[in-house]
Amino acid sequence: MGIIYNTVLSAFRAEELNYELNDDKDVFSMIFDTENGQVTVKLIVGEDDGYFGVVGYPPTTVPLKQVDRVYAILNNMNKSSVLPFWVVEPESGELSLRCGNSVSDGLINEKMVIELVYGIVELIDNQLEGIMKEIYK
Repeated sequence: MGIIYNTVLSAFRAEELNYELNDDKDVFSMIFDTENGQVTVKLIVGEDDGYFGVVGYPPTTVPLKQVDRVYAILNNMNKSSVLPFWVVEPESGELSLRCGNSVSDGLINEKMVIELVYGIVELIDNQLEGIMKEIYK
């Protein structure tokens, strides 16, 4: 495996995080308990592209009849932040918060990985209630 995979693996072991790894060994999956429920996190390793991404899924979906309304809410939230960004899938109402990082010349470390994973979880936990209030007001 490459430097991104090895760094992610080392970071997760140092933090004693429980994770599952897919058969291709390029997607780490974890679940975190938060005040607003369980957040699922996927960390995607793209060794060939020099990239890793973190996608967090809150413990709820958007009702399909509210998806168009959520586009506007998320668009306003995304305008105020370069990274990460919120996405809602129009067919399923699935919400996610996504962030990616290019890794050039092996410039990746455990701290970067852990801060990105925990940052996604924290943002979901902090912003989800506000999103849901906007949907149902």
